[in-house]
Amino acid sequence: MKSLIEEMATFVESTSFDDLTANSISKAEEVIFDLIGVGAYVKTHTPWGSIISNYYDKFGSVPSVKALCNGALFLGYELEDTLTESYLH
Repeated sequence: MKSLIEEMATFVESTSFDDLTANSISKAEEVIFDLIGVGAYVKTHTPWGSIISNYYDKFGSVPSVKALCNGALFLGYELEDTLTESYLH
């Protein structure tokens, strides 16, 4: 019996871009652009964005540091939209 995460991984692995609806693609574009905008704002307009950028410049060759810095920049300010259907930002 597969675990839930294994079932989800199988579903994602078997899904192609052609399986996505136009609405799904549009929403994905919207949230990706929103995420990038928040990251750019945090980097250029907040003191912690500058700290994160300096940390990235110094240690960014380490993959886990890249992930940490990107996550901190992208979610470093409460500007992202909330998807109430899933209770996620």
